[in-house]
This record gives sequence, C-alpha cells and structure tokens, in this order.
Amino acid sequence: IGHDMLAIIAEDSSNPIVLNDFYESDINSYKSGIIDYPFSTLSEGKHSLTVKLWDVHNNSAEGVTAFVVLSSNNLTIQNLLNYPNPVVDFTSFYFEHNQNNEQVKVVLQIMDLQGRVVKEIIEDIIPNGYRYGPIQWDGKSESGAKLNAGVYVYSLIASLSNGKTTNNSGRLILIE
Repeated sequence: IGHDMLAIIAEDSSNPIVLNDFYESDINSYKSGIIDYPFSTLSEGKHSLTVKLWDVHNNSAEGVTAFVVLSSNNLTIQNLLNYPNPVVDFTSFYFEHNQNNEQVKVVLQIMDLQGRVVKEIIEDIIPNGYRYGPIQWDGKSESGAKLNAGVYVYSLIASLSNGKTTNNSGRLILIE
C-alpha cells in the first residue's frame, strides 16, 4: 500500500503515470509480469522512460531506457530477427513496427542464395503493440520438403491497406 508502479517520461517527475492497472503477472509466478501501457500521445523524437516498482518486501527498483517515437504516417519495420539462428528444426521471426492497431499484411519470403523463393508465409495481422512475432517456420520448402543445410536470405514485406509498403531482410543458417 502506498507504493505505486510509476512511469516518468523525460524526467518529468511532477507528472508520473501510475501503471498499477496495466500490470498483469505471469501465470503461476509472483516474481514477474508485464506492464502494457499505451503511450499513444507521445511526440515524435527521442524520449527517456523511467519506471519505478516495489516488491512485496518493500524493496524498490528503478530502470531507465531511451527510445525514439517515429511517425506512423509511413510504415517502418525495424529489428527483424529470427531465433534460433542457426536453425535446426524450426525458427521464429520477430520484428518491430510503428503501426499499433492497424491492419498490416506481412509476407515473409525465405530465399536460397540464387534468389529463388523456397518458402513464403503470408499473414494479415492487427498488432497490439509495436512488436510482432512469432512467425514460425519449420525449415521446409513450399512443398514440405526439408531444405538442404546452408545460408538462406529472408525478406519481410509489410503493407498497409492504404498501399504503403516497406521491407527488411536478414540471413539465417540452416543446419542438419
């Protein structure tokens, strides 16, 4: 009692944001959870966020992070990655974007080094937040055959209903 979970933007401690109602503990755990707060009115540019929390033993902890708010007028994909990489049986793709609660068509293409598309995964998503994933891939081709070990290139093409499109790419290693 008396110890709220607080967020402070840009060291403006006179206007803290109380996060208590946005916290959800992890299932079967009193040690961890998620705070999902919609920072929807921040101006474009660099910001810092300080979060102060308390545990049940009256200990406090504080963390600071810096981030950049981008315009949502143009679709942006950043930090596209897959894990695990190298890939044995499967991998999961994750990315960050700037289109919270907007429908986004995502086309993930896996290509060999000759540029041939060996697998294409298409998803229509309405992300809740600015990260999306996982998009799962089992290391198999479009026909379901296990691909040969080697280096493959992946490309994520994202498009909005207004026609704006962007893409990002990376490499993965498939091992046996």
